[in-house]
Amino acid sequence: TLPNEAMRAAAYGLSRSDALRSITLSAAEILGVDDRLGSLDLGKDATFFIANGLPMEMTTNVLKAYIQGREVDLNDRQKMLYKKYQEKYRRMGRLEP
Repeated sequence: TLPNEAMRAAAYGLSRSDALRSITLSAAEILGVDDRLGSLDLGKDATFFIANGLPMEMTTNVLKAYIQGREVDLNDRQKMLYKKYQEKYRRMGRLEP
């Protein structure tokens, strides 16, 4: 994935800030959409996410995401099934509360 490639570049000497820029603002500039996307600035689309760690780390989870200022529902079928069966196994005593 693009974030993985950015982390690989950072591992080979690119600064983390430049690695992050390479998949945000620089990518938007290449695509010609940097007037709307790629950074958080007044007048831009407000498309961004909130995570519990560094965006390029494999262990980081996205907590919230916004597209054009509107929150995106991050719940999908896999998350719903995970929660359903997690609760089931808790009730059966196979998982700690």
